[in-house]
Amino acid sequence: MVQSFSGIRKTSGTKIDEKFRISNIEDAKTLYLLGGHSWRVNSFAFSPDNKILASGSYELFLWDVESGTQIKHIKRHQRSIIWALAFSPDGNILLIGGGDGLKMYDLPSERMLTLDPGFTNILKLSTDGKVLVSGSASGGIL
Repeated sequence: MVQSFSGIRKTSGTKIDEKFRISNIEDAKTLYLLGGHSWRVNSFAFSPDNKILASGSYELFLWDVESGTQIKHIKRHQRSIIWALAFSPDGNILLIGGGDGLKMYDLPSERMLTLDPGFTNILKLSTDGKVLVSGSASGGIL
């Protein structure tokens, strides 16, 4: 999985190494090789100010993009993979879609709330943060 955003390339890891890299798009030079996930990384999201990168697998990591250091590690139920991530426009909320439903993580308070308990593997938040679309392989749309 490769995505481009603001001069950074993110490449997900494999089942073998559970690592991913943050690279400079201009010269493809690796800036950081990040690890710690217990399984391959399935999803990424940048905060609106591009300072935080969220990465999801069976757990959630928050990374400082400038330094490549880990900010937060949130362990989740080991049977629930994170399939989709999206930040709110102000960067204070991270939406998490996975096998255990649609969650909302409030960064300032560090509280996790369940918005919908159903399987969620895709989500998109409007640029103004007022409309959320989420769905699953089973065809459900919230």
